[in-house]
Amino acid sequence: MNWAPQTTDTEAKFSGIATLAAGQNDVRIYADIRDTAPSVTFKFNDLKLSDFVTPEYVSNQNTVTSSVGSISAISTVIDTTNVSINKVDGLGNTTVAQGSNDVELNSIALKVTQGNNVSVSNPAYTVTYSGAAQNNVFLTLYVNGNAVQTKTLDVASGNDITFENVNGVITDQPMILTVKADLSDAFANGTLKVQFHTADLSDVLTSGTVANG
Repeated sequence: MNWAPQTTDTEAKFSGIATLAAGQNDVRIYADIRDTAPSVTFKFNDLKLSDFVTPEYVSNQNTVTSSVGSISAISTVIDTTNVSINKVDGLGNTTVAQGSNDVELNSIALKVTQGNNVSVSNPAYTVTYSGAAQNNVFLTLYVNGNAVQTKTLDVASGNDITFENVNGVITDQPMILTVKADLSDAFANGTLKVQFHTADLSDVLTSGTVANG
């Protein structure tokens, strides 16, 4: 039996006939939620014998007049899609040699913790450094271990580097974004730090913007 709710409805009316066999029967209600549904909580009342229009016995069509107990209802919450962003590299302050390659600077995991899948693009990282790092450091972004784009560090310290070639979908399985650096010999000494700043995140189903976690 189905019910298509209207804005004027004050109760759910499931039209049709259900035949219950003797003994225990499972009663379940499933819902298809529109992608335009607001963030709300809804709950059906407990289901009782009096909620059935014509409860009767199959064998003789006599009306069922008594019952014991009711089926308890639960609350259902419609909420916005959430993405968690967590540092997973386990790195601390590290000293490396001049001209080092494949130096891992940052690794994070993006995962949908609630709601629909989320599309991700344009992850941006804030780069902080001292010394002659500008134009002498080359940053490569890896998505789940695959290199997707290399950028020259050509911004002043404290600014963002954005990787425009990233277009992926975050699910309940973590997407790992890792930044590695190749250091030119001209970057003889100094410090370098790369920190995730932001990304463009949107709900795949509703196209709504998802806040950075």
